[in-house]
Amino acid sequence: MNAPVYDLTIARGKTFEYAFLYSEDASNPLYADIAAITDTAPVTLNVPAHGLPDGWPVRIEGVATPSQLNTAARDLQSDMSRVVDADHVLLAGINGSSWRDYRGGGQVVYAKPFDLTGCHARATVRDRAGGNVLFRWHSSPDMERDGAIEMDAEGCQIVLIIDAATSAALPWRRGVYELELIDAAGRVHAVTAISRINVTKEVTT
Repeated sequence: MNAPVYDLTIARGKTFEYAFLYSEDASNPLYADIAAITDTAPVTLNVPAHGLPDGWPVRIEGVATPSQLNTAARDLQSDMSRVVDADHVLLAGINGSSWRDYRGGGQVVYAKPFDLTGCHARATVRDRAGGNVLFRWHSSPDMERDGAIEMDAEGCQIVLIIDAATSAALPWRRGVYELELIDAAGRVHAVTAISRINVTKEVTT
C-alpha cells in the first residue's frame, strides 16, 4: 500500500511529540460484531474480544437502529475508540442519550494493528530529497540520532520525540522527511511518504 503524506511542524523551544498509528493493509479491514450498546454520553459498545488498542480509529457499519450510530450517518470518515476493557469500547464525543433503543446487528470495522514487537523505526530530515542531512530520529539509542523514537507496542504507535532544548537549537527552518519501520525480520516498511517539515519561531522563552 502507498504510504500517506504527513506534514509536520516543530515549535522551536517546545517539546515535540508526534504519534503515528501503524496498521496492516487498511484495504483488508477486520470486522468485530457489536453485541449491545448503551444509550449514554458517550456511547459505549459491547464488542466481545475486540482487540483494539486505545485511541484506534474505527468505523461503525450495519446498525439498523439507532442508525445514527453508523459512522457514515454522521458524515465522518472514522470514529475515535477508547478502550474500556477487553469487551467494551466507547466512542469519544458521541452522545447517544436521546437515540432509540438498540435492536441488534452492526460491526466495528478497523484496520488490523501492526505488531510492533521487536521493531525499530527511523526518520531522516534533509534539506531536499537526496540532499544534506539536517536531523535524524531513531528508536535505538545505539544508533546515531538527534531525536528519539518511542515504540509503543501496546498502543501500536510510533512516537517521534524532540526535547525542548534540542528544538530550541535547531539551525534549520524547513526540510523534508520520511519515517520507516524496520520489522523483527529486517523488512523495511514506509510509514510515511516524503513529507514536509517546518520549524516555527519561538515567542515565549
